[in-house]
This record gives sequence, C-alpha cells and structure tokens, in this order.
Amino acid sequence: MAFSEHQDNLSAVKNVLVDGGYTGQPCAAAVRKMLEGDGRGCQTKRTAHIRLVRKMSTVMEKLRAKTQYQRAICDLGVSGLVNPKIVNRLLVIFGIALAAVAGAGEYWTLPIPPQGTAPADYVEPAKDLSPAACGVCHRKQFREWSSSLHARSARGGVLGQLPAFDRETQVSCLNCHAPGSEQQARFLAADAGQVQSLSGVDCVTCHVRRHRRYGPDSKPITPHGRVAALPLFKDAAFCSPCHQFPDWGERVKGKLLENTEQEWRASPYASAGIGCRDCHMPAGSHAFKGIHDPGMGRRALRVEVRRGQEGIDLRACNVGAGHALPTYATPRIRVTLNSGGPEGAGLEHIIQRRLHWDPDTDWTEVADTRLGPGQELRLALALDPGANAEAVLFVEPDALYAELVYPSLEESIGEDLDPVSLRLLREAKCRAGRTGFVLYRARCPPWPGREVACVIEPVPPKAGVYKFPFQ
Repeated sequence: MAFSEHQDNLSAVKNVLVDGGYTGQPCAAAVRKMLEGDGRGCQTKRTAHIRLVRKMSTVMEKLRAKTQYQRAICDLGVSGLVNPKIVNRLLVIFGIALAAVAGAGEYWTLPIPPQGTAPADYVEPAKDLSPAACGVCHRKQFREWSSSLHARSARGGVLGQLPAFDRETQVSCLNCHAPGSEQQARFLAADAGQVQSLSGVDCVTCHVRRHRRYGPDSKPITPHGRVAALPLFKDAAFCSPCHQFPDWGERVKGKLLENTEQEWRASPYASAGIGCRDCHMPAGSHAFKGIHDPGMGRRALRVEVRRGQEGIDLRACNVGAGHALPTYATPRIRVTLNSGGPEGAGLEHIIQRRLHWDPDTDWTEVADTRLGPGQELRLALALDPGANAEAVLFVEPDALYAELVYPSLEESIGEDLDPVSLRLLREAKCRAGRTGFVLYRARCPPWPGREVACVIEPVPPKAGVYKFPFQ
C-alpha cells in the first residue's frame, strides 16, 4: 500500500476519533463485531456510550455504529488517553496496514510479528532471542539494559492490572510495554497472575525482525548473520511509537498527553542535531537513563542559589533536556525554600504538568509549570539578615502513579483481580512512592555583609562539560 493511501486511512481515522467524540479506549473486538453487523458492544464495568459515526476508509464505505468505550487505559490507568497503538490495532483488524511513523515502514508494526525459526546457519546461542542469550556476547549492553526501565517495563505495575481488561486492551498495552509477539503470547496464554514479569522492551524489540538483526551501523559477519544498518536508528522517530502521541491523539488543554518528540523538534536541540540517543544513549549506552536517574537530572537542570541582604534567590534553568522538563505528567520536581530562623518562613514551587481526573469531566489540567529547553525558574524568599536558609530540589519520578493511577486502579478494578495480580498492583504502588530523591540541596548562611553563592550539594556539573545548546 502506498504511503499516500496510509495518509488517507489515517485521515479517515482522525475523523472518527475527533468528529465522533472519541475520548477513551475502544473495545476493538466489539467494534469489529458491530462493523460486521453483530451490533453488540463490549459489556464491562466503567464504560460509557459514545457515538462512532464516521467513514473509516474508502474500502469501509459508510459505517454507522454505536458502541461502548472502555474508560480504563494502561498508560495512566484511567480514562482520557488515546493510545496510538489502539488505532493501529483497529486498522490491522480491518486489513489496513498503518505505519507508526513516516519512514519507519513495517519496522514498527506492533505487536512485532513472530520471529519464526532461526536460520540453520546461526550458531548457538544466536538462535535464542532472550536478553540473557544476547548478553553472552553483548555483555556491556546486557548489563546496562538490565538496570534500565526498559527491562522493567512489563512487570507488576502493568501485568497486575491487565487481567481485569479484555484481550484487545491487554494487547494494546503490551504493544509498548512488551512489544514482541512471543512475550505477548506467553502472557495471554497463561492464567491470571501466572506471569508476573516479561522482558519488556528488550533486544528483540529494537534489533530483531524475523531473526534478522538491525542497528545504526552495519556488520557483515556475526554469529547471527549480517547486521543491517537502518537509518531510522539515528532518528528520533525510532522512539516515537511509544513516546509520542500522533497529532490527533488525546489532548488536555490543547496539549498532547505524550509529546516528547514534538517538544524536541521545536527546540534548538533538533536544529543542532542533538537527538534522543545523544542524551539517553551516550557512547552507545543501553541504560536509557531519564528522570529516575539523579545524574541525568543534574545535567538537565542547572541550579544557582545566592544569599543577599534581603534573603535568598534561586535560579533553575533547563540547560540539558531537549524537551519539557519533565516531559510527561507523571514526574514532579518539588522546589522548597525554607528559613532556619525563628520566623520559619518558606515557600514551595512545583515543576510538573499537574492533571486531575474526574469520571464525569475526564482529564483536566490544573497547571503546567514545566521548564522548556532554555527556560528558567526564579524564586526568592525574604529573610532577616541573621537567618540561615536551605533550598531543596526533590524529584518524584512516579508521583502521578503513586498518588492517582495505582490507587484509582485498585479502587476501580481491585475486586476483578485475582489475589496475585492485586498483590502485584499494590507492590507497584508502594515502589512508585519510594522512587523520590534529592536532586540538590543548598545551604545558605546568614547575611555575611555581601552577596554570596550558597553551597550546593552535590556540586552541579560545570557549564560547558555537556555540549548542549544552553550550556
């Protein structure tokens, strides 16, 4: 199918989602039945009726349907997100192949098609596609990946909730959290609670298609045949299928809920040729570090605190993240300035895209105080000359999950889960509440008679060490 036809189909789906009032996640099986004339919707709890009246594509003719849409979704655990993989799944059902991104072609067909049988000339353990088997030769990459969130993307927080949902919903969630068909088949074939972890976004996810290996550079001879170079590996579009909603995706206050790639493309980083790999895979690292890593946070956020006669002044600038800091609504950076004097003065500022969920009104945005590339935050706390003070920047990478998503899931689907899955969900909630860390702590003395820089621990990286546009 020509790309122009893909675009036509995409436009048709956009009409369905936007003009048809789509705000949640469909039960794809029910939609398929309705389009085939069955007329039944998916019967689950926490659903709402929404009319779906639009053309799907030229091959679909005029479709008229009315169905129920599931209000729970894996990405945040509650209604209001349009997952691009759901649309992809629906199109596959109707026999329409949709490329995830222009240029990606069939590489990011999700779920990743079954690998099949390994070629006979492959040596052991090259026929084994498990991460551990890859690690026999790729030791450094396996060690780094094992410590990453990619390796933990399909564990209790995801797998613990899936038994409460229908099969199509499970697949749409796993398409990002465990994209390989073999992983998905293992989970889907098991009884609820039996599979408690999968290998997640593993070696196969990025590098293997039908046992053929791909990467940013070609290698003519390896134990598993030739490694073919794919330019897509060096493009931000490689990460987009799971880190960027399409333009017609779910928006809150006019902004996409996942918009990392577009934030980057609008920044000086894109024009400077600094992409995802430069920050998240430096020197080829497979640790994929992000907001959960203190070192990444300190390279991204430059902080300066000064003590003057009137009090303390804090400046925090996004000098190292080529997107909003933080890019998702999940993390929170809490900035507090406190006086050590008897008056106990203090103030707090939250850096976060703060969302609120209500079953009746859907998602609403409370505030968006994130820092774009090069954007600076300035805070001041008035103090008596004799008072000392402290400034603390505290990062909570999983704040939304710990405080809203997991508690909402436990309340809404807890009764539908088996004991093992419910335990996994509760353990994930506990872990999410313990991932916070102090990014910086600055101690400021009483007024010494002249303006001075407060001592910051740990010492921030020196400007210019990282060759980013704002340093």
